[in-house]
Amino acid sequence: KVIRRGKVFDIIDYKTNKKLVYYGFLGETMKAPLDHYQNANFWHYTLQLSLYAWIISSYGYEVGDLTIAYIYGDNDDKIQMIPVEYRKKDIELMLEDYASI
Repeated sequence: KVIRRGKVFDIIDYKTNKKLVYYGFLGETMKAPLDHYQNANFWHYTLQLSLYAWIISSYGYEVGDLTIAYIYGDNDDKIQMIPVEYRKKDIELMLEDYASI
């Protein structure tokens, strides 16, 4: 969900995984150049939101709040709003690395 406030955009990404995981299995990290992140869905989603924000900012808009809306519970009846930090430098590292392939 994208919410526009003038030139500022907030992004909410809804997730319904059984579990939101913050740590990679046995401490596994992502591959370079993102190997300073745990290989876990929370960090995947954080970077996904940051990529969306980077795309929006490339059109001249400001990035506002980035939020994971984690829906859970027996009947998907609970929601936890988790603010995440815009990881612009890491997205640029990732895109730079991809372009060099």
